[in-house]
Amino acid sequence: MRVARRGWNHRVRFMQLLAGVMLAALQGYAGDGSADRVRLIADRDAVTPGASFTLAVELQTQPGWHTYWLNPGDAGLPPTLRWRLPEGVRLSRLQFPTPARFEEAGMVSFGYEDRVWLLADFEVGGGFTGDKMEIGLAANWMVCREACMQKKGEAQVALIVAAEAPTQTNATTAADFARWRDRLPKSVPGWTARAQSERKGLRLRIEPPAGSGPEAAAWARAQFYPLQRDAIELPAAQKWRRDGAGWEALLRSGPKPFKGGDVVEGVLVVSAATGGDASTPRAWLVQATVEGK
Repeated sequence: MRVARRGWNHRVRFMQLLAGVMLAALQGYAGDGSADRVRLIADRDAVTPGASFTLAVELQTQPGWHTYWLNPGDAGLPPTLRWRLPEGVRLSRLQFPTPARFEEAGMVSFGYEDRVWLLADFEVGGGFTGDKMEIGLAANWMVCREACMQKKGEAQVALIVAAEAPTQTNATTAADFARWRDRLPKSVPGWTARAQSERKGLRLRIEPPAGSGPEAAAWARAQFYPLQRDAIELPAAQKWRRDGAGWEALLRSGPKPFKGGDVVEGVLVVSAATGGDASTPRAWLVQATVEGK
């Protein structure tokens, strides 16, 4: 019952935050202006039939406000994107950078301050015809600070279609793409993960290959961010301890706990060590099938 009450309390607090939306609108609350926007940025100036390219979906917010990750946590909503694509072009993957962790009033949420680039990969069919490609996007996203506001916007981009290898974009944009790609969680061959359902929660064990992964001292700062919302109690401390060649932690159950047969997906985040850039944590993709009941 304790978990259920906690989940209910989180929902009550979230509704209180959402109640601020109407108040913010009536009062002209900061965050309702032009600083909240969506843009599309291409990683190259031209595309070729049969090849792929990437568009960055830039969500910009005002200072002090934040948007949300795929799992927003105890409050908030993830962004939704609706694409307008020409025939012969398809979205193959959408990647979210490693989010920041926000704690306020006993709640934990995951998201991004200031701005974020979501990286959308597209494939162009070999039979694509025409000398220009136009792509449109309608986006909905939530921004929060002391109140939450639902935002929406549209963006378009036009690309040249070339018969030969596409031209790369300018150096500044290329550097921005490199920085945001570096913030994506990494999938590392050789990592193994096991998840065991227990009475108090989920026991997650991670074993990197010898000589890789976070150093021993860094595990004291490690946090697992699940993609599944409400599966674990986010404010509860995650205490990672060595278990043979790996590391494990008991993740306390949330309102919708994992059960046997579920697939646990998420990101293991280790903030930079003292003296490093804590705004760019190291992050690894984790996936495991839950054992037990």
